[in-house]
Amino acid sequence: MYQQNHIISSVDELLKSNAKTLTHLSLDLSLKLNQSNNQDLIQLQSYLADCTEIHILDLNLSYNQFKGDEIKLLFEDLPGFQNMDTLHLHLNSNHISHQGAFILANFFKKCLKLKNLDLHLNEVEVTPQELQELTEGISQINSIQILELNLEQNKIGDKGLQAIGAALSNCYNLKSLITYLEKNQIGDSGISDFFTSLSNCSLIQTLNIYLSQ
Repeated sequence: MYQQNHIISSVDELLKSNAKTLTHLSLDLSLKLNQSNNQDLIQLQSYLADCTEIHILDLNLSYNQFKGDEIKLLFEDLPGFQNMDTLHLHLNSNHISHQGAFILANFFKKCLKLKNLDLHLNEVEVTPQELQELTEGISQINSIQILELNLEQNKIGDKGLQAIGAALSNCYNLKSLITYLEKNQIGDSGISDFFTSLSNCSLIQTLNIYLSQ
């Protein structure tokens, strides 16, 4: 059984616990790092890198005004967490940028045993090209079975949805896909192409797509 941990809401509180023994970490730093210098991010990155036994990681970094440099500082040198099977990553209302998308994609590729990914990217101004980068990284996780993508209010359009579909068509072990795509200026063409791409995912049992303009 995984060691359960309460929700930690500051870097100072986090540093009081032993990273090497944690198997389940819930960390809520939404709105906590947007006024800080990079020292908090450096300490956070160093701590996470020591979480070698982590199985479940719930990391909320929403509303911190991150850009590519902050994403790079935090994720570029993180290990793939060889025991991690579940990741909940919230990056709402940050600005991912092409650099950030590239860094996150490379991080996902290192998570070789990840089965359950819950990725929140609401209102991050992500472009179709950045989405393609991110989802291609996810598609290289051969173990992925459960995927939830929250992409509300990004104006990704048909091209963005087509990029997601093209990448996810390679997720042959995917069993559950939930996507939140409200307010993304998606038309019938994008939806049709998306479902056509998903026809390659023959193991899918749960498919929920939320769309509205």
